[in-house]
Amino acid sequence: MSLAAEQSVEAFDEPGDDDDRATAAVLELLEAVGAEIDGVDAREGAARLVALSRQLLEPAGVDLAGFENDTGYDGLVVVRGVGFVSICSCHLLPYSGRAHVAYLPGRCIIGLSKLAGVVEQRARAIQAPERLARRVVDCIDELLEPAGSGVIVEGQSGCGDSLGERCRQTTVSVRGRLRDDPALRREFLTLCGYPIGR
Repeated sequence: MSLAAEQSVEAFDEPGDDDDRATAAVLELLEAVGAEIDGVDAREGAARLVALSRQLLEPAGVDLAGFENDTGYDGLVVVRGVGFVSICSCHLLPYSGRAHVAYLPGRCIIGLSKLAGVVEQRARAIQAPERLARRVVDCIDELLEPAGSGVIVEGQSGCGDSLGERCRQTTVSVRGRLRDDPALRREFLTLCGYPIGR
């Protein structure tokens, strides 16, 4: 059975006049904050920033089809270390990290690469890590109607790095039985490298 995923970001236009307008806007911003923009480096850098922004915000083309759980599998499914890049909402800088995703199957299951696709698709936005974590579990819940779902987002702050504050943030979002059953929550955290006491 195919389950359609919500497309949260509309498709972008092809590069063209909009890119020229965006590049001019970047140069105007740089000039407004006192940067030297007359050189070729600034102009080329502004164009590359526009291209990178387009790449980081363009929706990922991922097929998120699920299937009937006809075997009745009811164990925890975990995919670890899914790399992502998103854009923080506090300073509009890219931040990168890894996500660990889990669900407890209900009537549907999904391929492991599709779980990674959920992270990739939902990372393409301007958002805090907390919002990314929520959007990933929202998508899993909508697609699969699982008995439980969870995600751990480990992010390296682009803003903090720029300000000399080397730090990482870990955000956890769990729902259903992964939230309510202490043993399942402990199993999820342990499998993801966060062992806790009994």
